Amino acid sequence: MKYNKKNELIESTIINDNKREIKRIVIEKYNVNKKPILTAIYNNKNELKGKESFEYAENGIVTGLKIYNKDGILTLSEKSDAYGRLIERDYVSNGKKVWDSQLSYDKQGFLGKYTNKLNDKQYTYKYTNIDDNGNWLTSVVYNNNTPKFIIERSISYY
Repeated sequence: MKYNKKNELIESTIINDNKREIKRIVIEKYNVNKKPILTAIYNNKNELKGKESFEYAENGIVTGLKIYNKDGILTLSEKSDAYGRLIERDYVSNGKKVWDSQLSYDKQGFLGKYTNKLNDKQYTYKYTNIDDNGNWLTSVVYNNNTPKFIIERSISYY
């Protein structure tokens, strides 16, 4: 890791299990709260793979992410709420939006509705089993009021 004179991280390297560099992240710009707002991603041959820009809520949570390819073309855009929950995700390929989704959450903070605006698919989530810690264990996923999936999970507490 490398730091500038203000003690801000300016470069970080990600290494795989074989001790080989797989990705290098260079922080190009910080906001006034010392949060990175622009990073560049390089592969192990030091070739630019793309850039990422970030937006933050007042509480410091990332609320916006945009990913650009090496040519500066937007490929992914995400928006999150002030709690960090994803509320919008768009993928772009060859200049055309190929995925356009919106998410909303219920009073408990669980995913309530997922909509893909490009194909008019809308899924609603109902939680039928909540444990004593407030975590859901069973969710039924509906499309047009018809159950499509049941998701079950197990959580161990230590």
